[in-house]
Amino acid sequence: PELAAALQAKREETRRGVLVVPSLYLGDAEDPTVEPIPPNVPLRDCPISAGEVVMFSPLDLGFSHNTCSERFRDTQVSLLTTACSLVFGWVSWDQLPRVRVFWHRGRFYTLANRRLAAARLWAFALQATNGGEEAQMPARVVSEHEAKRWGWEHKFTTGF
Repeated sequence: PELAAALQAKREETRRGVLVVPSLYLGDAEDPTVEPIPPNVPLRDCPISAGEVVMFSPLDLGFSHNTCSERFRDTQVSLLTTACSLVFGWVSWDQLPRVRVFWHRGRFYTLANRRLAAARLWAFALQATNGGEEAQMPARVVSEHEAKRWGWEHKFTTGF
């Protein structure tokens, strides 16, 4: 609680990423160009209903864990092999387990780090070989309840 309160207090002192200090140019004069950030910035609600399958760019999705294994747990296939299989058309997204995503603090995060890592490799390869074509992959939006059942509160390690 003390750390959270200290972080909140420091955040309220922050203006557009710069700590509030007296201006070297203006001295004690008012600086009308800088306004304080409100303490509780409202975040927009999830724009997509839970359960919907939507096409996403893998580059627009966030990872939920700080790290991930280089191989899938169930098949021991490497992420690189999966990405290459997608690039060459040996595997399609319909043949892979559906990636699940959860809306958290204004953006989507995956509940499938390894598949997202393979998808990003696939997306980078497509951009490099197809003149910048944007890769799109299907993902199912999950509810807060489903994310919590997955262990979101303990597994989400890439954000605050």
